[in-house]
Amino acid sequence: MSQEKSLDDLFLELRQATSGETTEEKDEFRKIQNQLSKLPKLQSALEQQEEGPTKTRDITKINDPIVIKHTKKEDDSAGANWFGLSRPELTPQIKRDLAIIQQRSALDPKRHYKKEKWQIPKYFATGTIIQGNTEFYSSRMSRRSRGQTLAEEILNDGDANKFFKRKYAEIQQQKTSGRKAHYKAVKERRKRY
Repeated sequence: MSQEKSLDDLFLELRQATSGETTEEKDEFRKIQNQLSKLPKLQSALEQQEEGPTKTRDITKINDPIVIKHTKKEDDSAGANWFGLSRPELTPQIKRDLAIIQQRSALDPKRHYKKEKWQIPKYFATGTIIQGNTEFYSSRMSRRSRGQTLAEEILNDGDANKFFKRKYAEIQQQKTSGRKAHYKAVKERRKRY
């Protein structure tokens, strides 16, 4: 009968052989576990909130001392100081208007500009000037002189057109002064005498 063992005893021996633990080791583990359970428990702020009387799961901020440095990409805005002014798309109409602004000293002979080295700004915005009610008689632009672009406004201005026509005529007269037609006219004048 000493050789005969129950099936449960055989399974117990098999478990002990495969796990490598003996009954002494199990007893030590249980002692340590009991001692740890008697120690005071440390609870975090999150666990204390859950155990509170309301048991609400509010969001708590955790201050992380590690600061992540973001790589700065080139933004398409001028920044917060300029209210996020974005870089506009350069269409042909805007390019033409910027060229007019760059050569504005040629538009009016009586107005002089200090800076001749004007360049296209990186960030800018275009808009429409809206006049107030009080400017109806003093500094109002008529409908005829309004335009969609700066070039149209300049071409619709009567005084500017007179100046442009006069300057064009002067340039043409100067350029054609030494040509064949001019020489023929000079010869005709000579024949009269």
